[in-house]
Amino acid sequence: MSYFIQGPCINCGRCAAACPVGAPASDGLQYQINREACLSCGACADACRLGIIFPEGYVKEVCPHGPVEKSCDILVIGGGAAGMIAAAKTAEAGKKVILLEKLPKLGGGSQFAQGLRMFSTQMEKDAGVPDQMDDYIRSALNTCRWEVDPHLIGEAFHALPACFDWMCSWADMSDWAVQINPFGQKSVNKKNGRDAGWFVTQNMEQHCRDTGVEILTECAAKKLVMESGKVVGVVAEDSGGELRISCRACLLATGNISYGDVLKRTLPGYYYADSYRNSHRWPANTGDHISMAEDAGISVDYDSVAAAYLGGMIAKGVEGPMMLLVDKGDALKVNKNGKRWINESVNSESAIWAQIRQPGCASFTILDKTLLDSPNEPPYMPVVNRSGRNIGEGIPGPDGKFSKAVSFGPPGGHGGPSGPGGPGDAPVDKETALRRAAEYQGGHVFVGETLEELARNMGVPVETFLATVDRYNALCDKGHDDDFYKLPNYLKPIQSGPFFAIRSHMATDGVFGGLDADENANVLSHGQPVEGLYCAGDTIGNRYINQGGEKLECINDFSWAFASGYLAGKSMLEYLG
Repeated sequence: MSYFIQGPCINCGRCAAACPVGAPASDGLQYQINREACLSCGACADACRLGIIFPEGYVKEVCPHGPVEKSCDILVIGGGAAGMIAAAKTAEAGKKVILLEKLPKLGGGSQFAQGLRMFSTQMEKDAGVPDQMDDYIRSALNTCRWEVDPHLIGEAFHALPACFDWMCSWADMSDWAVQINPFGQKSVNKKNGRDAGWFVTQNMEQHCRDTGVEILTECAAKKLVMESGKVVGVVAEDSGGELRISCRACLLATGNISYGDVLKRTLPGYYYADSYRNSHRWPANTGDHISMAEDAGISVDYDSVAAAYLGGMIAKGVEGPMMLLVDKGDALKVNKNGKRWINESVNSESAIWAQIRQPGCASFTILDKTLLDSPNEPPYMPVVNRSGRNIGEGIPGPDGKFSKAVSFGPPGGHGGPSGPGGPGDAPVDKETALRRAAEYQGGHVFVGETLEELARNMGVPVETFLATVDRYNALCDKGHDDDFYKLPNYLKPIQSGPFFAIRSHMATDGVFGGLDADENANVLSHGQPVEGLYCAGDTIGNRYINQGGEKLECINDFSWAFASGYLAGKSMLEYLG
């Protein structure tokens, strides 16, 4: 009996990492389990954070039921970090709390979050670190050009260390310490920061259970029940039927908008672009907070809906080491029309806006055999922090000077990619790896013995592509890039077969916003608080600036979930008395 994957795999690779024999492997679209190799040990199922791996022959038991009536003090919709923090905090205070989660497991996208940004915690004070809370608030407001509500930002930033100190009172925080952050200041960090999201969500889930939170998984909220402008309940559904849950206060913590009709309406260009399932595109994130608010007559701030772009050129279905090829500054890049569109030595983080304008937001990195075998030439162009994620900008360092959130990427300055690669992690030569990747589903890597064959395999117009390559090669021979001004030492012709193309796409941390909140995390409708309704995490759109579809934020999303979940929990307790 082997195990199999049934559901929207997000290619996180945890199943492959847990399997003692390497039975799970990516086919370019998602992980599949080799049934002949499977030991039926169940390690993959335990490791799957979506709960979608089952033993062969498994049939989910469905028990149909009529409408089920439940009641509680506080109803939390969404089992990510923000929702669980609010649920645990309020249940700990003696309130009856019900938590709804659409997926089989709690944690949401927060499980994969990294870099919990902390300041002004008791741990830092004990280590003699000066309290710079006001500096951080000023920096946040400056980053967002003072266009966000200073009271909301201030309350959330004060909630951030309060939440951390609260967690220190009941969780084992021995793996956290005061360290020097990238801006030279001392702050609290997890010793392995990449595990911060997993640490928080696992501990919060356990604390929810310890404090008596009633957790209903695979149960989706469908409708807010309103009476005289006040939220008094929610209609939800599980596999068996309908639930009617009455409550005195309700929290919307449904995460960002990665899928569904809301994304189609708000950012249609990205909705129809090439997309890839990964931990930043959590399958439960369908904008439920927006659809429920809209149906209840609560105003939705569509102008706030924006994406957080991770980088302009992210390869998919390619083994980890091969992803470095996408960033080769001496390669050629073309779009779906077969036309060159960028100076390839520009760092992909800085090429975001140019790639958004390409058909399908997609790009192809073109390499010939000579380029493939040559040393990597990373981009040299500077990466400018536009997102505001590095809140250290504007914070005085130990020397009293202010740091700048600008980094430069000279050749050789880029590390290798992190995270699991595709099937077969044993070192192989680049050509073998690309030819193998070309056999995966999804069409992520293409090989051609001639340029004509490569164009046909890519699906781009052959004549246009050949003309593009001829033009590029002529510029290489000339030693001057008349079209995009690439430095001469990066101009390498595409002429020695076989030829390779790696398709890349836009990647995001998600699409955010839709609801406005006041300084208490109370949902606003037409500028007025909706009694009994709160929001937290990615649902709040007035905590950042929408820059033409991309959000300029004052702190990273995981820290915001941490802070706003605690703020919402505290506010609901004050509201209920």
